[in-house]
Amino acid sequence: MNSFSKFSLVPAVAVLAALSAPSAQAEVTADIFGRLQVDMNQYSSDVTELGSGTEMRRARIGVGGNLADDWKYKMEIDFADGDLVVKDAYVGHKMLTIGQFKVPQSLEVLTSSKYMTFIERSAVADSLTLNRRMGVGADFSGDNWTAAVAGFGQDAEVQDSGKDEGVGFSGRVAYVPWKTDDSLLHLGVWGSWEQPQNTVDEALRLRARPEAHVTSVRLIDTGTIDYVDDIVKMGLEGSLVMGSVSVQGEYITADVNRTAPDDLTVTPSFSFDGYYVQASYMTGGNSRAYKGGEFGRTKATNAWEYAIRYSNLDLTGGSDTAMLPGKGGEQNVLTLGVNYYITPNMRVMANYLDIETKGYNNGSVDESPSAINLRFSMDF
Repeated sequence: MNSFSKFSLVPAVAVLAALSAPSAQAEVTADIFGRLQVDMNQYSSDVTELGSGTEMRRARIGVGGNLADDWKYKMEIDFADGDLVVKDAYVGHKMLTIGQFKVPQSLEVLTSSKYMTFIERSAVADSLTLNRRMGVGADFSGDNWTAAVAGFGQDAEVQDSGKDEGVGFSGRVAYVPWKTDDSLLHLGVWGSWEQPQNTVDEALRLRARPEAHVTSVRLIDTGTIDYVDDIVKMGLEGSLVMGSVSVQGEYITADVNRTAPDDLTVTPSFSFDGYYVQASYMTGGNSRAYKGGEFGRTKATNAWEYAIRYSNLDLTGGSDTAMLPGKGGEQNVLTLGVNYYITPNMRVMANYLDIETKGYNNGSVDESPSAINLRFSMDF
């Protein structure tokens, strides 16, 4: 079964069920949307060759709208890499969502790539969160808070592997103590529990690109960690917007708990963590837009945005690093960014990355490469 049909089976069934549901005003709407993001990366490699080049980072098309009173749907595919990959594909009824959607984890992950301040997400948010999964979720909100919970399958790819899926649960709460037209304080916390595939040697692998996607090289990599019982993650997030100035940061930790057969000896557990802090300034009196616990589209036109971010991802494991099957390591990245908003839905982005990695295992070495990333981004 190809990726398109596999991912869309459950949402398609949900759509049929929704269409058959009684409604006082059963009017179906369909809004077409899409995005295009074209990247160019130029690396200055150190020890490991990273490989400069160009990439169609995202090329998406989708449809969404209403199915009936209180029923909505969204289906979106990405064909940037030459294969059809389903991104969001769900049906929602009031607070309930069924299908494939973003797991409620991390402010940076929940912020769409259409609205991110930097070309790529920080390594810690990209590596220690799940992004999208198939499952069931529920959202709640009040005047100054939002909450979301979800139960999900661990990895849809195992549907072709002959193995049982793992399972997971996640929840997030965001609170805004105060908010004006162009200023706000956002505070958030989330946590999750995950069980890998239900096989004899449940496995996990954590690794990270140097916050640039064109290369496939990961300078830090735990290797495949077997005999994983469960993974417990937690995240703290905060953001302060004061007119044109925005500050944001997150801390994420992942504890990996393990057991093994009596005839094998393994390190009982590993702990991985990381953080990022960033700041930005927008010209022309523009400000970042915020709604429902996430950042959205700014109204900036013919405006500039200047940004800086520092991120850290520690994959040493917090234990005897020689027990990691891969090279483990720690990565720090300083990113300087400039964005030019042609219109609110079209911009040119430029990032300079100063990268530092420290290796702790299997003969890995310290490295200090750098990179220049450029992107043209538009959506409709």
